[in-house]
Amino acid sequence: PVSEISAFCKRFPELGSLLGADICKQLDENADEALKNAYSTLMRADGEAVAEAITAIVSRAPAASDEAHSFAIELDRQFPGGDVGVLSVFFLNIVHMVPGQCLYLKANTPHAYVSGDIMECMACSDNVIRGGLTPKYKDIEVLLKSLVFESRPASILRPTHVKCGAECEASTYAPDDIDDFEVVKGFREHWAVKEWLDMLSSYPSSPPAECLHPSGVLERPLAPSEVLTSSEPEDQ
Repeated sequence: PVSEISAFCKRFPELGSLLGADICKQLDENADEALKNAYSTLMRADGEAVAEAITAIVSRAPAASDEAHSFAIELDRQFPGGDVGVLSVFFLNIVHMVPGQCLYLKANTPHAYVSGDIMECMACSDNVIRGGLTPKYKDIEVLLKSLVFESRPASILRPTHVKCGAECEASTYAPDDIDDFEVVKGFREHWAVKEWLDMLSSYPSSPPAECLHPSGVLERPLAPSEVLTSSEPEDQ
């Protein structure tokens, strides 16, 4: 929420100075355009000023309860040299996920994966716009024109459990307002390739078109009448 960003500006004067007094006042008043104006100001800030602010902030020892500060220190360790993405941590939700959880992000929502292994599913797109935490080119103006600025908590998507045949179950992750794709996680104590194929064939709705298996990759031809095939022998 905007109130947390305002609190960060008070806790870290370097961040408040980088944004400026007018922006900090907007954050205090929770003005409609406060989030957009504050983040845009941060991303357009002079690189040297950003680096100086980061150095000052990460040089302090974080309080035990100050998770955002700890993340900023870790991100600066991974991306040294004044990467503006380090300060973005004070504008974003911090989410700790556990196996089986799904985080739903609307299009044009800035995000970053700090650690761990995840599977990302998205509609086909060739326009990744970088905003930080990378040595690659960042087109800040295109980024700011594309982003949707909303102050809201993270959206954890709960799965729907379905039966696939007599012994198999699956969890379906399907956001209500997304028609492009859904993610299905099938599970049993032990999986063989044939069981994966059986699960896909008996899936209640349209079978998944692309699948991941611990022993390899399974593929289903586009034509529904065609037989599912596997790139791995059944005994693996």
